Amino acid sequence: MLVLFAGATGASARPELDECVPADLRGDAITFRTEDDLELTGLVLGSGSSGVLLVPGLTEGVCDWLPLARQLEDGGYRVLVYQGRPELVGLDQSFRFDRDVVAAARELERRGATSIVAGGAGTGATALAVAAHDLPRVAALFLLSPFERTTLGGHVLDAAAALTELDRPVFIAAAEGDPAGAGREWTAAQDARLLARAAALGTLEIVPGDVQAAALAGAAGPVREKLVRYVEETLPPPGFPLWLPVGAVALALLVVPAVMLHRGRRAVRRIPDPGGARIVVLEPRDGDR
Repeated sequence: MLVLFAGATGASARPELDECVPADLRGDAITFRTEDDLELTGLVLGSGSSGVLLVPGLTEGVCDWLPLARQLEDGGYRVLVYQGRPELVGLDQSFRFDRDVVAAARELERRGATSIVAGGAGTGATALAVAAHDLPRVAALFLLSPFERTTLGGHVLDAAAALTELDRPVFIAAAEGDPAGAGREWTAAQDARLLARAAALGTLEIVPGDVQAAALAGAAGPVREKLVRYVEETLPPPGFPLWLPVGAVALALLVVPAVMLHRGRRAVRRIPDPGGARIVVLEPRDGDR
């Protein structure tokens, strides 16, 4: 559990894009407003009705998600990534990161996404788990180094309680050696295991090392590739030939019996019962949940 307290008040200007955002993208910056009337800045990459929302952690921004965002853009998705609210915008609203999530998802819908896979990191992952109940177009979630429960400026975000009531797929990943904050005895991997058990449709991925939050998806590697496959499986992009898997099954149902019949006829003189077909169902590895 993470606990933070706000100690300052007063309005703050909307956050600017990170300086690391490439020049060719800076001109495409967007703004949108939250329920408590904060103006946030972000980027939308790609096009189409299949959307991906990327939620930053407490100390993260657009650049932490750019490698994954660009890969998903190349795969045919409309991706929205944004800068979170300033750390101190007023005691009553400083840490309402769940409001940022809701506003960003609705902005992505407004721009044409009819179904969304949403991913978050650290505090953003916790806020996403809580906000998902208010976002019916979010079809699936992925959470990187999420906190099981956080208290931010007096506002509680309880991801474990939220996931027990969520009937959507949730992919949860963390590094075994991630301490999840200075002075914590409870690690990110322990939070992840607890949340995977709480989720009705949870999948857990624990990796070696101490990489934290969005950095898990930052470099090309097994976690990023699994995230891309997860997005593709839960929400195929527009233009994906959905008829191919169906057509392949239909073709198999026609061709396989014909082949079996042909082989059976050739073998009937030697084997009265040529046997039948067998369907193998690959069950997901039970793993550590």
